[in-house]
Amino acid sequence: MKINLYSFKSNYGILFELYKSFKSDNKDIFFLVSCYFKRNDPSIKTYNSFFWFIHRLFFKILKLLGFKYFQVRHFQEIIYDRFYSFQLSESVIIITTNGWIPRTLKKNKELGGINILLAGNPCDLEISKIISREREKTVQISDIYSYEPRLTAYHRSLEFSDKIIIFNQYCYDSFINYVNETKLEYINGIVYLNKETYPEIHFDKNEIFTFCYVGYTILLKGVHVILDAWSKINTSDAQLIIGGTIQEDLKDYLFSKINKFSNVHYVGKIDDLNKFYRQSHVYICSSLIDAGPRTIVEAMYCKLPIIVSENCGNSYLIDNITNGRIYKNNDPTALSKQIEWFLHNKAKNAQMGESAYNRITSELNNNTNFNSAIAEIIVKEKTTF
Repeated sequence: MKINLYSFKSNYGILFELYKSFKSDNKDIFFLVSCYFKRNDPSIKTYNSFFWFIHRLFFKILKLLGFKYFQVRHFQEIIYDRFYSFQLSESVIIITTNGWIPRTLKKNKELGGINILLAGNPCDLEISKIISREREKTVQISDIYSYEPRLTAYHRSLEFSDKIIIFNQYCYDSFINYVNETKLEYINGIVYLNKETYPEIHFDKNEIFTFCYVGYTILLKGVHVILDAWSKINTSDAQLIIGGTIQEDLKDYLFSKINKFSNVHYVGKIDDLNKFYRQSHVYICSSLIDAGPRTIVEAMYCKLPIIVSENCGNSYLIDNITNGRIYKNNDPTALSKQIEWFLHNKAKNAQMGESAYNRITSELNNNTNFNSAIAEIIVKEKTTF
């Protein structure tokens, strides 16, 4: 049976790494993406020119009509799902990180195929519940986790998945109330990093002790928790730098907090993440719920100790002693105490950064176990079917 790997993005992340690993041993494996471009590798399938034209045309039209980003993104996912479901003519093994392709997964089930979802995030339905409660306390905005058409597509994709592969216990627990537990398969501790993006170049640290955060900021990321924590302590000898894009509807709310401080700086898009991390002293990850996030891996690789919410899946990388601190989720007071700890222990910072680097390097070297674990699941599912 052929193996199809479906990715909305073209050449990024764990699914593409899995494709490259499997491709060396299996000629019947294909990587299907949402782009239209020339490739020398015939096993990488893309949109035909007509679908790519439709994809781009409607993207521009919907943006001009004032549709929200998440609405436009969902429309693109619908096009992706329809195109590849139409292309599917025989049973295959589908491996995907896309929980929004119910039409393709349903058709493959009807043809007698096997569907495997790599859950890179906690269950979207659980995220939606958490964010709904947070909106009641903070600011009433819409985002990708409140958009019912997308949540419906996600729920149907779970229904048509034979196996859902989870990478940490926190994510595992987030799915329990939404799917039969027999569908869940737990592979512990998979992390991914493109090391070439973060060469070990020396950058002088910022003169002022710097806490940093970077990401595409939606309510889920908990940046408001960082700002509330910052207001509880004397930070005259430190600064907080916030990088990345902020969801448009969230800007007014966050800037009403940021503008209260002279030592909190929003710098927008970061062109050189390697430099951004290495010039800082501590990375703060404040997600209200998260599988990773990847920024923790990046920051640790750049020798930054971490302050992380207990609701982050890869908080297991932080030992609360040598390479960072873990705080109670969504608790500004608890976070402020960890910020204060670093301010009172600046002499330990460099060594903690080295410990963070050593820990994540060891973890990255174990990723080969992931490929063999996926292969075992495929063999087991083939036998079951």
